Amino acid sequence: MRRSTSRSAGLGLVDVLVAIVVGTALMGVLMATMSRVISSNSTASDHLQSTVVLAQLSEQFRRDVHAAIEVRADQATGPAQTFIFQLSPAERVEYEVSDGALRRTLFSADQVRHREVYVLPGMKVLGCEVHPENRGEVALLVGRLAPMGLDPTAVRSRFRIVAYVAHERRERPIQ
Repeated sequence: MRRSTSRSAGLGLVDVLVAIVVGTALMGVLMATMSRVISSNSTASDHLQSTVVLAQLSEQFRRDVHAAIEVRADQATGPAQTFIFQLSPAERVEYEVSDGALRRTLFSADQVRHREVYVLPGMKVLGCEVHPENRGEVALLVGRLAPMGLDPTAVRSRFRIVAYVAHERRERPIQ
C-alpha cells in the first residue's frame, strides 16, 4: 500500500517570513516618505504664514510712514533698535526690533493705545533706513533666513519695504 504525501495548499514558514520582510521594507520606505512630506508641509506653512504677516506689516508700516510728520531713530535703547514716527504733536508710533520680532506701539499723549507684535518665521527684521534727502524715504529692511541645517543667522535674501514721510498729506487734494 502506498501512502501519498501531498503538500497542503497553505503557506510555509519561509513564505511567511519573506512576506514579513517585504512588508517591513515597504513600511520603512513609506515612513521616510511621509516624514519628508510632513516636513515640507510644515516648511510651506511657515513660509505662507511669514508671507501673510509680512504683507500685513508692510501695509501697516506704509500707513504709519505716510501719516508721519517726522521719523527718527532712537539710539539710546541698547541692542534693540527703536524707530519713532511722530504722527502729530500728541501721537506717535514706535517700532522696536528685538528678539526676532518687530513690536509696534501706538502712543497718544504718552499713553499706550495699541500694541502689536509681528513675528516672521524664517525671516529677520534687519533694521530701518531713513533718507530725508530722498523725499523723506523710509525703508524697513527684512531678510529671509537660510534654510534649516545651514547657518541659522545667515540671511539668504533681503527685502526693502519703502514708504515716504507725509506722503498721505502731499497726495490729499486741497479743499
